[in-house]
Formats: sequence, C-alpha cells, structure tokens
Amino acid sequence: RETTLLAEAVTLLGPGSGLARPEPLGPGSLRVTFLGTGTGRRVHLLEWFPASGAEPGLECILKVNRDLDWEQVQEELRLLVRARSGPSGRPVVKTQGGGYKQQGLWTEEFIPGETLDHLTDRLATESDPTLPGVAQRLLSVWPFLVTNSASLVIDFWRRTGRVVTLAEPTAEKVVLPGHDWQIGGRLVSVADRKPCTRLVDVLADVHAGIVLPMLSRHPRVALANDVSLLLSAAFEVLGSAEALSALEAELPEGVSPGLLDPEEAETFVAAAWRFVSSVRRRGFLPGRVRLAARRYRRWAQLNPDATLEARATTLDQIEDAYGLGDLDAERPGSRLQLFRHTVFRGGEDEFVRALDELIARELGGTGAPDEWRAGVGSLRESFRLPPDEEFFLARMLYPHVDPRGRAVLTRDDDLEGAAAVGVSVEQVDRAGERLHVRRPANPNETNALYRIFRASNFRQVPTGPEHDLLVATDDAGRVVGGLIFRRESEKFARLLWVVVSRHRRGRGVGAALVRELMSRLRAQGTEAVATGFFRPAFFHKLGFGVDPRYAGLVRTLPTERADPA
Repeated sequence: RETTLLAEAVTLLGPGSGLARPEPLGPGSLRVTFLGTGTGRRVHLLEWFPASGAEPGLECILKVNRDLDWEQVQEELRLLVRARSGPSGRPVVKTQGGGYKQQGLWTEEFIPGETLDHLTDRLATESDPTLPGVAQRLLSVWPFLVTNSASLVIDFWRRTGRVVTLAEPTAEKVVLPGHDWQIGGRLVSVADRKPCTRLVDVLADVHAGIVLPMLSRHPRVALANDVSLLLSAAFEVLGSAEALSALEAELPEGVSPGLLDPEEAETFVAAAWRFVSSVRRRGFLPGRVRLAARRYRRWAQLNPDATLEARATTLDQIEDAYGLGDLDAERPGSRLQLFRHTVFRGGEDEFVRALDELIARELGGTGAPDEWRAGVGSLRESFRLPPDEEFFLARMLYPHVDPRGRAVLTRDDDLEGAAAVGVSVEQVDRAGERLHVRRPANPNETNALYRIFRASNFRQVPTGPEHDLLVATDDAGRVVGGLIFRRESEKFARLLWVVVSRHRRGRGVGAALVRELMSRLRAQGTEAVATGFFRPAFFHKLGFGVDPRYAGLVRTLPTERADPA
C-alpha cells in the first residue's frame, strides 16, 4: 500500500481497458507466488483476483532486487523498452510496468505458456497419427521451434543496434506456442547480456545454448541438427540482402573462439556456406512458406485421391492460417513459392525450372510490376499441363476464385442462421466443474470469445456474419472457450477454429464443444463436418479423418452412429 504498484500494473499490464480498480483489497484478493531467482533478483508471479470470480483479473511478474545497483535495473528496463517494438511489429521481449527504487521492486508482463524446455518435454510424449510410424509431435514442430527461437534472439540483437545479445540463450528463456501456424513467442529473460557485433556469433550462441542441449535432451526423437533452420531465421529477421552480406563477410573468419568446440564450429561454418550458396542459386524460402508447404504435403500424403476442390480448399486454408497473403504483400513472390512447393512439386522438370526462374525474378525485383502475371501466361502456353496443374496455374493469377463454388462446398445463403438453436447444454469437465455450452447470449460474450482467440496466438479470427459460434461458460457466466463454424449447405458444415481459455485447458472443454456441435448439426440433418488440417491428433480422437472428397479433415454424421466417447 506504500506504492501505486498494483494500480499502475493494472493500467500498463492488465488485459484491457475498463478493468475495475484493484481497491479496496480484500482477504485473498492478491496472491504472490515465488517462481525462482535470476541475476541479482527474485522473480514472483503477482495475481490480483477481483471479487467477481476465481480467475485472476491481472497477472504480472514482480521482481525483487537482491544485489543490483538500481542503475543496472534502469539500464535493463531502458533496453527492454527499446527492444519491445521494431520494424517487424511483433514484440520479442516483455512489456515493462513500473519501477520502485525505494522498495527495490519492478513489474513486467506475464507471458503465459510454456518455456521451450517444458514445451519440448510435453511434445516428446505426444504422438502424431498423421506421421509415419509412432512419431512424437515434437518431430513435426521442431523446425518451427528452432527457427522461432533463433528469430527472437536475432531480432533482439537487431533492435539493440546489433551491439548486444543474450550472453547465454537457453530454452528456459524462450516461450513459444506449440503449433507452427500460431503467432507469438517471447524472450522471458534478458538479464544476462554481452556485447556482440557479429551475426555468425549470435547464431552460434543459439546453436550452442538451445539447439545442441535440446538434441541431447531428446535423443530418441531423432531431431535434426540442421543449421539451415538458424540461418533461415536470420534471413527472415534481417532480410535476404543484409543476411547474405553479413554471412559472406563473417564466415571466412569463422565462429569466435569459445562459442562452439572446434569440430562443431567447423561443421557449423561449412553448413552455413552451403546455405548461402543455395540461397544464391535458388533464392530464400521463408519459414512460413516452408512450414505451410510441409503441412499441405502431409495432408496430401494421407489423402492421395483428394479431389481438385478438396486440394484447392486445403491450400486456401493453409495459406490463410500461416498468413501468407500478408507475407506476399511484404515479400512479393512468397505465394508463388507456396504453389511451387505444393501443387507443382512433382511437375515436369522443364516446367518446374521455368517456374523457378519466374519466382526468382519476382523475388529479386528484377522485373516490372506484375510482370510475373505475363510469365504465368507464358508458362501455360509453353507447356502441356495436366488439367489439375492448369487449374492451379490459373489460381496463381486469380486467387479470389473460390474452389468452394463447386460441388458440396457451395454456400447456401438461405441457410444463414439455421444453426441458431436456443438451448444451453450442461456438461462437466475432467476437473468436475460444470460447463454450459450454447450460442453467445450477447455481444459481450462474443467479444470475450474473440479475446480468448487473440490471447491464444491465433493469427486471424473469422468474424463475418456468415459464421456461427458456440461458447462454453462456467457457473459464473464467464466464457472459458468456444468455437467458430459455418454452414456451407444443408448437408455440409465447416468447423473453423476451437479455443479454450488457458486456465481451463487440459480438462476436455474443447472436446465437449466439438461433441456438442456434432450433436446439434446431426439433429439439423448435416451429414458431414470438415475442419482444417491444423490439429490432426486432437480431431482424430473425435472421429475426424481424411476423405478424397473433402479438404482438411472430415467427419461424417450418419444418424444411426453414436458419438465417440
């Protein structure tokens, strides 16, 4: 009560404007949990609980000075403010709250989620039915984790003017989402820093501090020791021109002594030279495009007889989920790369070479604006393509052409609002707490669901009038999860996204929402429900699988079939 710490934390670090003032404080309204010690500090989680409910209205980090000069604290805070935002627009470090010299306290944003060490431990125990054999999900997410960890460290270095980096980057200092189509990720500690002016040394630090320890931590998962993942992060953060220039200037001198053992350093430098040579010859493939293409190919391998409509729709879904439209606006040619590495990957050699040349010109900016469109037309005239490839070539020119306009995937506007069933179904989650699944009762509940989506690192959330919602609320009426779906016809619906509040995950809330949606749609005569190929392990347990006629994953709803337990 001697400071304005709590009031300022609510203002600066609270979940949004309009949050109630934190006073008067009652018994049990504040909880402080010790998390650990850091360089010259003790770290605590501070939670404020409004009188209205059991979930905290504010969560923030409270740091207590042990043996730092206050000027050292201020120096770190100034650096964090400087590194908070940059040209990329994404935060890489935590938002800072207030500092209180007399009490030796300062606050900062609490980043929910798992640090990389805990995340990899969990993913190593989860199987992925869409991968061959009994593969852990860590194997499929590993490239995303490495690239994003490296990009956070590189971006921090860039925002400091390329003069300061983490002294010891480790998995414990990075928080990342668990799905490669999600956004987010943050450095949760920059207390240990050192001067650094060389990109190669920044990358070597990440390799030594994060990648190699993770390989040793999970020897049975057969993770790739792929230096190109680190280099890709540098190209994405700095841009191809700057990254190439820096690497070609620094690699002849190698890695600075002491960062890697001599043999590992030699291997690292050799791999970096190969990557640079490949980029010079073929251009750079951004991580988002690479991951999106790989997800499409996984789906295509599971569904080799998929129809043209199903393939096109799945490609659309993946393109949207990975934000490739935005990437193409920033980096023209990225969308062409997606097509090249998915639907044209097995094309005729001469055609693929010509397409690569067209993409290289677009990426290099050597042609006139929209010259690539004429190039696509030339490709069509120069090669005799199978009907499917000709269709996708046309879609490169006209992305607005919606493949859902065919067959069962056409939208029937007369059905708008048909799923508006005014009933609330009570269920019990695995913790024994009651849930109420229903449509949103008012705009506040709709907005609450959208806030959960944003807090869960979804890149974009559909909000159009053609979309319908189900929410799950607790006994106090708070929205704890929900889903978004769309009726496409009398017989077909598409489930777009499912989300659950962080405090209620792992209790079966998401599965309860999906099962309730299946029951409602079946009662209305729906025969099939499709969803994107984004959480295949989760939806596999709920009866979804691949079908050549449909994009992504699908579940049929025959009336005589019981819902899976």
